[in-house]
Amino acid sequence: MSDRCESERQMVEDQKQNLDAAQRDQAMAQSDLNKIDAEAATAAGLELVCMIRAGLAGGVTAGPLGVGIGMGICIGTGSWAIWKLGQRAAEASQRLHDARLAESRARRDLSAAYAALMKCEELVPDTGCGSRGGPGWRRPDGKCASWDDVDPSPAPPIAVA
Repeated sequence: MSDRCESERQMVEDQKQNLDAAQRDQAMAQSDLNKIDAEAATAAGLELVCMIRAGLAGGVTAGPLGVGIGMGICIGTGSWAIWKLGQRAAEASQRLHDARLAESRARRDLSAAYAALMKCEELVPDTGCGSRGGPGWRRPDGKCASWDDVDPSPAPPIAVA
């Protein structure tokens, strides 16, 4: 049986799925960003530990020059790791921004789909057989009759006496 507002209902369901997908993308992007933040904090702490260890080892074994070289290696390596984390964080931030924008658009589109569904249901009230243009009576199976169910003979029956 064909529903009078089926396309509008389908549009609402499609927009709900779009919103769910946008919310999942947003959650994944936020999770990635949180992981990168934790990695950055760990990397910054490791760089500090590396510098302290290099300073202690370099000072004992190679004098002031050893300290400078050891700290330079730690800073160079740590800075590269932190720079790479920064790049990943920038990409994750962009994904999060895009996901938030997609969610906003999905909410807008879902609102428009609901409005179209409500308008459809208001414009076509269902008050029984005949309310949508049919002849206004029910068939023996309980469904509303259509004009195809009406006898097409143009002449009224003639009673024979």
